[in-house]
Amino acid sequence: MEKSSNQKIYTDILVIGGGVMGTASAYYLSRRGFKVTVVEKSSIATGASGACDGFLFLQSKRDPDIISLTKKSLKYFSNLSDELSYDIEYDRCGGLVIFSGLYNGQEVTAFHASQKKAGINTRVLDKNSLSGIEPFISKKITFATFCEEEGQVNPIALNYGFYLAAKKNGVKFLTSEAAESFTIKEFKSSDAGLRYGSYKTGNKSDTVSNEGYDTVSNEDNVTVSNEDNATVSNEDNATVSKEGNDTVSNEDNVTVNKEGYDTVSKEDNDTVSNEDYDTVNNEGNDTVINKDSDTGSPPPEQRERGVVLPKSNVTREVSITVTSSGAEIIAGQVLICAGAWSGEVGKLLGIDIPVRPRRGNLIVTEVIPAAIMHAILDYDYICCKFDENRETGFTVEQTRSGNLLIGSVREFKDFEDGFDNNKISRILKRAVEILPLLSETSIIRIFSGFRPFSEDFKPLIGPIPGFSNLWIASGHEGDGIALSCATGKLISAMIESDDHLSEFDGININRFLPSRFKI
Repeated sequence: MEKSSNQKIYTDILVIGGGVMGTASAYYLSRRGFKVTVVEKSSIATGASGACDGFLFLQSKRDPDIISLTKKSLKYFSNLSDELSYDIEYDRCGGLVIFSGLYNGQEVTAFHASQKKAGINTRVLDKNSLSGIEPFISKKITFATFCEEEGQVNPIALNYGFYLAAKKNGVKFLTSEAAESFTIKEFKSSDAGLRYGSYKTGNKSDTVSNEGYDTVSNEDNVTVSNEDNATVSNEDNATVSKEGNDTVSNEDNVTVNKEGYDTVSKEDNDTVSNEDYDTVNNEGNDTVINKDSDTGSPPPEQRERGVVLPKSNVTREVSITVTSSGAEIIAGQVLICAGAWSGEVGKLLGIDIPVRPRRGNLIVTEVIPAAIMHAILDYDYICCKFDENRETGFTVEQTRSGNLLIGSVREFKDFEDGFDNNKISRILKRAVEILPLLSETSIIRIFSGFRPFSEDFKPLIGPIPGFSNLWIASGHEGDGIALSCATGKLISAMIESDDHLSEFDGININRFLPSRFKI
């Protein structure tokens, strides 16, 4: 893995974080043709991505848009090993949520009904049906719900799969390299540089070059050259580009609004109107309002999906990122994928990112013969996930190598490593009640990790308010593995700002935007 030296690095996109979210995002961005650099303060898969189970679950979700995003993500997993040319140990084994005698049939029926309403296909199993597919589960488990779409994956293999595929695509990885400081370019709020979308090297049709303190918002394959206090307004599906069919030259206090594929050269109080995928070169103190794929407001169909950078709030731009080795990274866009450490990165930027660490522990057993056939959650675990005052819940999966991974704890201990013996004992007691064979199974390791907890239990995916080129994909808490594919695809589509967002029709991505918080 590469390390930087005291140098300047120019890149389209800087990704901060080499966990599954950072590597997935880097991979999908590289597939879109971006030049990407990733900085990771430690090594690949050493954060939460290397200290978690590999559950690909729907039943553990409550928010309808998260469920929809998870469904989309699970579809991607089916052929991901082939796509990445790396075995991620994906197994569509099906998932079980189990209910002990503490819960009656009415509560199980209510849970099943809520799953059905959310579009999750499950069926209820009584204890006889359950023992037919999981013979080692205790008869004390009276009911379960089963979803055949669910499964599991090796999270470390997944992280490395994305990493190696991204690297093959030309992504530069700098490990043992932290983002240590940032140079922020400040704008006057009335003269803010409004930018939306990509700054890509190579032959991408949309390019924005903005000098001075101009306001730029742009669209579709047209070149606008604008000088001397002119106002250029570009709307909807027009192209402003020298390489396209339209050429607009505007001088001396002229308002230009240009439509169609005509060549217009006018002076003195003329109006020309322009639309779509424009390349804008703007000098002086002009105002260029351009909608669509590069910068500024996206087209109407994207605005409906909520991918909007409010013009009035854009007052800053990350111009330089300095790493721990002294390298200066100059990136068109900066994407924070730092997991539980996203809030710490925010502090360096002078903002409050509402993501904090929620510590978890997993217990690893010795290798044993096949003991369970499915990924299993206790209903108590789901309750624990959405209740900050509950700290333990039982989960179990068996890895391909034969170890059992038993969880889990959820607690707020800042970044304090380790585990609480009492809580681990509570989990193990529950584990033996559910799987009596564990009473004769040895524990070989207990490890901890820090989930990136978002205050409203939903991830932050999208542009960070107040910045023209700062993005985030974090705050997934315990759902990062399951949501990695969909999140990587979504954030890359947002950054490119193209019609690939249609892939997410039916999902209200407004609900994931960081702008829902005061940052």
